Amino acid sequence: MQKFILISCIFALSILVAIIWMICLQNQAIQAVNMEIMGTKYERHIRKIYENIDIHRHELKEILTSKK
Repeated sequence: MQKFILISCIFALSILVAIIWMICLQNQAIQAVNMEIMGTKYERHIRKIYENIDIHRHELKEILTSKK
């Protein structure tokens, strides 16, 4: 009976370790995806800024050339 309990405990422990390991891997994957989402949001804002800089540069060039 003691051998059965020991084997059962070892088996349950190995399953518990495997489950914890899988949860940790899933959490890492979720964190990576969240970082990707944050990066794309950042990139969208930066792209708008660059577009506005280009528009401003073009408008400024038109204003400066029209004054001459």
